Amino acid sequence: MDQYAQRITRDYPVRRKAQEKENMRTYLMGQLRALGYDAKLNDCGKAVNVIAGDPERASILYAAHYDTPLREPLPAILCPTRPVTYMLYQALTPVLALVLCFAVSLGVTFALSLPNLTLPLFLVLLVGALAYLKYGPSEKNNVNANTSGVVTLLEVAKTLTPRYRGEVCFLFLDGGTQNIAGGDGRDSQLGAEDLSLSSFAGARSAQQDQLHSHISNLPLIQGNPCNAASASGLPAA
Repeated sequence: MDQYAQRITRDYPVRRKAQEKENMRTYLMGQLRALGYDAKLNDCGKAVNVIAGDPERASILYAAHYDTPLREPLPAILCPTRPVTYMLYQALTPVLALVLCFAVSLGVTFALSLPNLTLPLFLVLLVGALAYLKYGPSEKNNVNANTSGVVTLLEVAKTLTPRYRGEVCFLFLDGGTQNIAGGDGRDSQLGAEDLSLSSFAGARSAQQDQLHSHISNLPLIQGNPCNAASASGLPAA
């Protein structure tokens, strides 16, 4: 397990820009093919996914996004059972940006006795804030977003015996920091109309139960599934 964790954190610590993500995809393709999987790229336009296995025939799809996020001003939180709270928190950053830009522009123009420049300065600061979303620094502390998920999938792929490999497809998705852009790709190669996270369940069967039992017995994912960083051999974020 440390093999993947150490290599990724050393050679591919940030995967946000196009070249960084391309380098990571090359690494993933090499590792998966070395394990004996039929790995291929799936270009969805805005996102490029790495697929190991046949999603059309697989009973179970396992997915993790391989890209890493922007360094955000506020810490990221997830509230899957409280969507209203989550949406309000998501709206907090742009609201604070607007308030801060207005306060700075008003304070500067007031101090310089140039009230006519308040609006132009506010717009300039607002453009700068929007530019940060594209050109701002990358988040280097990204163990849980999503280096641990990538390491976990690689380790499961390595540990699965040939008996179960035909039942599973591994999806390494691009655009996970933009609401799983790669997961929305509609492509005939995927054999699915919508590869959103809601489609990763698959139909239950006796054979799938055996597969789940096999995977759940791996030391990799026993215990609390939220402790992904610890399970993947990475230091907690």
